[in-house]
Amino acid sequence: MDQNPHEDIDWKSVYVENKELLHSNLYQNLEKAVEACRNKMLKLQARISVNEIAWYCRNLLELQVWIEFCCRDKQNAEEFYEDAIRDLVDLNRDQGPHDEQLTKELRKAQTLIRDGKKPHEYRTTMKAAVALGANDETTSWEEYFKNQNKLLSKFVHPTALSVALPLPRKEVSAIQKQFVEAGEEYAKQGLQTLHGSFLKALHDKYEPVVIQTERSLRSQGRRPPGRAHFLQDG
Repeated sequence: MDQNPHEDIDWKSVYVENKELLHSNLYQNLEKAVEACRNKMLKLQARISVNEIAWYCRNLLELQVWIEFCCRDKQNAEEFYEDAIRDLVDLNRDQGPHDEQLTKELRKAQTLIRDGKKPHEYRTTMKAAVALGANDETTSWEEYFKNQNKLLSKFVHPTALSVALPLPRKEVSAIQKQFVEAGEEYAKQGLQTLHGSFLKALHDKYEPVVIQTERSLRSQGRRPPGRAHFLQDG
């Protein structure tokens, strides 16, 4: 990395001159998201409803699609990161008084959006699945996502089935077990893709210097920039 690891890293210079660092961060964030969701689902499976299990399971399905999308090439990974910025900007709009530092950082973050999209114009999970094309020799990612999501949606949302026609406990238990197993499989496949991707190689490349930078800045009472989340400490 060209920058001195003990110096602040400017938002724009990280993105324009060293996109690899953002790819490294994205690897870490995707891995943490999958592991946190899977572990929470497994920990709570005996204590929460089938609707809540379906929600965790669907999140793992969507994370699998996003991992496939981001690991396909660097352009996809950068687009996903830019969409995160759009979400932050959109959330910060028309919400009343703002923290001055937050507003300042959001302005900096907006410089990372290259293509002039409006804040609310981001790619959905379905659009990501469509863009991925073929999943295997028999199905596309679009078909895979639609098929897997169909039953989950009947329980995630307050549908006629989940509200007006409650299922017998035995059948609900069987469905809940099916969701847990499916969620574990989505997590397994997603992590396998992530661990074999270019994002993993870049994460391994930059992790030592990022850790060194964070420790140095924290020892000076300064906030580490460009790590994990745009607006949170690493």
